Amino acid sequence: MTDGPSVRLLRQLGSRHAALVRAATIGPVAAIALLRAPATERGPLVVVVTGTLVWCAIYVRNLLRHGGNWPGTRLVAADVTIMAGVCVSTLCTGAVESNNAGWVRLLATFVCVVCQWHTGVLVGTAATLVVTGSLVSALAVAGASAPLLTAAIWIVVAGTLSRIVWVLLERVARTADRVMAEAAATRRAHRVAETIRAQEREFAGALHDTAATTLLMVGTERPDTRWLATQARRDLELLRAYAQHPREDAHLARALRDLVETLPLTGVFDGPAMVSVPPPVTCAVLDAAREALNNVVRHARADRVHVRLRGGSGWVRVTVADDGCGFDVDTVPVTRRGVRESIRRRLANVGGSATITTRPHHGTTVALEWRGE
Repeated sequence: MTDGPSVRLLRQLGSRHAALVRAATIGPVAAIALLRAPATERGPLVVVVTGTLVWCAIYVRNLLRHGGNWPGTRLVAADVTIMAGVCVSTLCTGAVESNNAGWVRLLATFVCVVCQWHTGVLVGTAATLVVTGSLVSALAVAGASAPLLTAAIWIVVAGTLSRIVWVLLERVARTADRVMAEAAATRRAHRVAETIRAQEREFAGALHDTAATTLLMVGTERPDTRWLATQARRDLELLRAYAQHPREDAHLARALRDLVETLPLTGVFDGPAMVSVPPPVTCAVLDAAREALNNVVRHARADRVHVRLRGGSGWVRVTVADDGCGFDVDTVPVTRRGVRESIRRRLANVGGSATITTRPHHGTTVALEWRGE
């Protein structure tokens, strides 16, 4: 099982703090060893302390060089072997006879405690037992007192407590990773559901603007049946495009002109030959304009409609103005989706806006506008 980000961060912190503790404690421990040693026994002790300082510097450098990652087993094995040798050196330096074995016990304690922060359970436990066993054995051979042996054995307790704390921290980190993974999965599922709902709303809007509207018009008394046939063919083409792929090649000016030319009433298109806006904006504006024109045909009882297109770098504005009967916007039932979903929501989805200006018997003007940031 792959470790999560919280566990990886915890292990990086454990390795770095182990290096910092080793670097911060070796100096004082070495000073204690040299200051408490009798002058007659200082020679062998200097050799041992110097070698310990050099190795600790190498070990700390390797810990930090790994970028906070756990070191390899060979490095830990070398460290345990050298620390065990330092413990055994008490037999050669006369540490027990001169009552100067405290520095070795301090060094062994720090080594066993911080070892738990950058090793696994088996490696950390083995390191603690080997170092502590080496020290206890050397002290016993040198004839150390019972209190000194007991103090050395307590190194195992210190290492065990350090491991327990580390295991608890690691468990918390794994719990945090699990919670974050579950939250991420929930967010992904929510995004997928939102995408599906958006696609469903978009297709429902397209169905409302095309086939549903055309079928409703079939029942109306309009002499120009050719317009209905042309409209039905366009509905099928549009629905097929929605089902197959996004309409990223939509040409706003040309499409608006075609819509106006096929209306069953007098239509005037006023606009440039080309307006360049992002494809999603083009589709949203075009679909909203189509619904506005459908509403003119279905409800306005208008004789004339004027579609005006203006645009530039990063903006576009389309107005659909008719001379029909108009209506009261506040009286439109909430169940009607034409204005709310097919016009206003479409523009809002791409960061645009739709403004409807109308009143009874004075026509209607629908203004569709988008401005990029």
